[in-house]
Amino acid sequence: MLKTTIILVAAFVAVQGYAQERSWQIENRFTKSASKGALSNTETQFLIVRLRQADSRIGKSLKSSASWITVDAGSLSNLAKTRNALLRNPNVAGVYPVSNAPIQLEGFYPNDSYYVRDQPIAGLRGQWNLENTFEPGIDINVVGAWANNWTGSGVTMVNIDDACQTGHTDIFPNYVSANSWDFASGDAFPVPVSSAENHGTCVAGIMAARGGNNTGVTGVAPFGLVSTIRIGFSAANVVTQLTDGTLFKSSGANTDIKIKNHSYGTSIPYVDFSVLSAAMDTSTASGTIHVRSAGNYRGTTGEDANKSNDRATPSAITVSALGHTGVFSDYSNFGANVMCCAPSSDTASGGVGIFTTDRTGSLGYNGSGDPMPDQSYTSVFGGTSACAPQVAGVLALAKQANPNLSTRMAKHLIARTSKQVDTLDASSTGAWVTNAAGLKFNPNYGFGLIDATALVNMALANSGVTALTTTVVGTTSVAAAIPDDNPTGLERTFVVGSTTPLEEVLVTLNVTHAWRGDVSAIMTSPSGTVHKVLLENGSDSGPSINWTFAVNGFWGENPAGTWRIKLVDNFSGDTGTWNSYGVTFRQGTLVSAERTVSGTVDLLDFSTDQGQVATFELYNGATLVETKTDTLGVSGAFSFTTSQSGTFTLKASGRHWLRKAVAGVNTSADVSGLSFACANADIAHDNVIDLSDYTYLVVNFNKTSGDSDWNTPDGSGVTPADSDLNGDSVVDLSDYTVLVVNFNMTGD
Repeated sequence: MLKTTIILVAAFVAVQGYAQERSWQIENRFTKSASKGALSNTETQFLIVRLRQADSRIGKSLKSSASWITVDAGSLSNLAKTRNALLRNPNVAGVYPVSNAPIQLEGFYPNDSYYVRDQPIAGLRGQWNLENTFEPGIDINVVGAWANNWTGSGVTMVNIDDACQTGHTDIFPNYVSANSWDFASGDAFPVPVSSAENHGTCVAGIMAARGGNNTGVTGVAPFGLVSTIRIGFSAANVVTQLTDGTLFKSSGANTDIKIKNHSYGTSIPYVDFSVLSAAMDTSTASGTIHVRSAGNYRGTTGEDANKSNDRATPSAITVSALGHTGVFSDYSNFGANVMCCAPSSDTASGGVGIFTTDRTGSLGYNGSGDPMPDQSYTSVFGGTSACAPQVAGVLALAKQANPNLSTRMAKHLIARTSKQVDTLDASSTGAWVTNAAGLKFNPNYGFGLIDATALVNMALANSGVTALTTTVVGTTSVAAAIPDDNPTGLERTFVVGSTTPLEEVLVTLNVTHAWRGDVSAIMTSPSGTVHKVLLENGSDSGPSINWTFAVNGFWGENPAGTWRIKLVDNFSGDTGTWNSYGVTFRQGTLVSAERTVSGTVDLLDFSTDQGQVATFELYNGATLVETKTDTLGVSGAFSFTTSQSGTFTLKASGRHWLRKAVAGVNTSADVSGLSFACANADIAHDNVIDLSDYTYLVVNFNKTSGDSDWNTPDGSGVTPADSDLNGDSVVDLSDYTVLVVNFNMTGD
């Protein structure tokens, strides 16, 4: 063994010296020739060859045609020689290089005039809510979704509003008249009738102004389809119109409209709009997603969005406002029913508004106080009216990406992908609470700032949601006085047996009180998570509460165990009675959507690829996202599934092979036809072939599969070293030859 080792070392040194000399020559040639384009840093050692007649002896054929094959030259130094040899073959019709230059989807990115800052005049912020260059991160992170061409294409959205200037240059290209209606005038033309009807044009532009037309602004869904339902908000039958508009083409036989935006509401708490909730529930059951503004009434009796039942229904996705400083807007409603927030204006921090389409000419928001000189646009739109359409636009992107998107699925995605903001919030109206499922919730922000890219990616990674199940705690009598001005309050408990994870928790409270604003309600889950169901408001002098509140903060928790509900009277002088309560737990989970990734792995210099185990790694940039293994089939065929969705670099390797990478693998759908050719002799598993691999080979030299210490680095028989590089069950000179040929190579 010693003699063999000495011979091997001598041979190794000689060959290594030759390899180093050749390496220098190649580098020198590259240095001299690079300016002439003879070599480039995007070259690989592979060639694609077009044959006149198929010939499997020359190389591996492409899946599409046996007359097109791939050939491995072995190294860059052999590339020219291999190419010339192939061209001398009369059966070869063409030889083409295989570059590793990055290839990307030509995704959407706005070229619209006012998307960027300081246009058309210095000082304007452009569409900072979409891409914020002033306060990075305070935006809806939509650029990444656009980059993968998720633009809302083909998804029909409707804005229920006061009207829309449908002929606006930036709205007309996406406008669909067939799904529009004027419920105030009774015709198909929902255009402004009075000079005061300006709101809807702004909202429609936020949702779906045509992007990429070198004009004006872009909507969140720049190629989404947008229609308008006009409502006469001052009419006596406004509730009837809103009910009709909510059901229009999103219930019964016609469900063309997939997303509806509702940027309106009342400032009065506990108004019975149950008919609007019922219409929304009916429409939601038919597949339409409804997005609701939370309201602009902070500091009034109407500040809690949970006291508006068309915002508290599970069919509504209720959105609050985040100012440009990263703190909730000073007017924005809060509530246990809020799902998320989106950027908007904030009068308390400089009046920074949202850039969007406006009525042309002197009408609209672009008059007094707006520095925007182009009167077809405004830079001062805001309120939660500007937040809901941003979320509606994001959901249009997700609906394009995953047509199975429903309201319930959208809420699951929002709960899991929204970004936490204002992390130190300790305001009187809310604070961040992390529940037992690891989800963070705050009544001011819901689950956080909507994140378009993360939400769309998760929509792609999941096929839908499980069927809705419910656990109902029926009306339970309390019939007890609430202690006046006492933080201890009055508490009741009940037990739930179901273990299915939670969605919304619906809490019905019946309270008689001389001044209902004194009362707050608090709920505690078996896991100890505490959330306020409603907040006290000392200005609300109403006589009673008989209401169903939605609580989102327990989302994802296991409901099994003892629950607690406590009512507290927070002010002295007025008293009341807790009559009863009832609770409905809505339950379900996301259903993962696995995609299949397949292709072939060529484990070079080995007797057979079939039966070998290959390792596959998905990388997002430099971050390892997921690792999979598969036993290779005939011709090195592999297949594995992943729930990861996005564009990744996939790296493949075998036991003693270098990793080989393929960039730009988009797992938003099944991927097939991938091809890896992995260089051999990485015995040490460190992705480089060097002296450490040679050392392992020496230790195992002349051993066969019959030896007890076969194929291990230290002779212990414990740790595999995989020194049998060609698979012939013996470690000998043939394995040494494989190592020398590939010496100094590094994996991708």
